[in-house]
Amino acid sequence: MLMELDYSDISERYPSKFGNIDNVFVDRQGAFIAGYGDDSFKKIKDSMKFRTCMADKIYSGEKYCLAQSGELKVSIKSEYLKRINAFLDIMEVEDKDCQEYEISQNILVVKTLHSGFWAIIMALNGEQDIFAAKEYKGIQEMYNKLLPFISPELLHEEYDY
Repeated sequence: MLMELDYSDISERYPSKFGNIDNVFVDRQGAFIAGYGDDSFKKIKDSMKFRTCMADKIYSGEKYCLAQSGELKVSIKSEYLKRINAFLDIMEVEDKDCQEYEISQNILVVKTLHSGFWAIIMALNGEQDIFAAKEYKGIQEMYNKLLPFISPELLHEEYDY
């Protein structure tokens, strides 16, 4: 399925670095790697030499997904999480709502807790607060567009969008 959607086998695309890894696919830009199984994830992690920590805060917005662990923050485009959910739907993964998130300075790792599916997404470069501010601005714009459709009696001052 992934091969048909413009992904390639990582061991064929990067044979010198990932020549012996099965069940791992990378998108054309090399920004999204998806795989299946703990063994393949360990091999990728060892090859790419990254260390992660569990994200203690995650926000999945319209344009950006923001993750944080202590002072460490990363941002990715939300389209990648939508892609993951589409893959999990197609594969009929039952635990798709049970995901854990790990981060490092340059990546976000998404893992399903029981099925073995995982994805590594390269983080956006730049000041991470800028992506949060852009997402906030987008929420404000959506709220302002919605406001004319809400009757005044339904609006309460204690709502803080």
